[in-house]
Amino acid sequence: MFSEPDPIKRTKSKEYDEILMGPVKAVPEGYTIYDKVTIKKGSLTFQELFDHLKTELGINITMVACGAFSLYN
Repeated sequence: MFSEPDPIKRTKSKEYDEILMGPVKAVPEGYTIYDKVTIKKGSLTFQELFDHLKTELGINITMVACGAFSLYN
């Protein structure tokens, strides 16, 4: 049996996430796994990237992952 695929799941901000046990801010709001965010600041270390995101968007980074690998936690 064939059917239409499910709509693409969009990430939304939450005041409290049961799994992460805290707030979650989606940047940008409603992004999907197929979207990407480009930061045109040249070559940055993680700390420089985190500082830029804190200054420009007011967010704190707690984890960076690539697939199943945690790059920063």
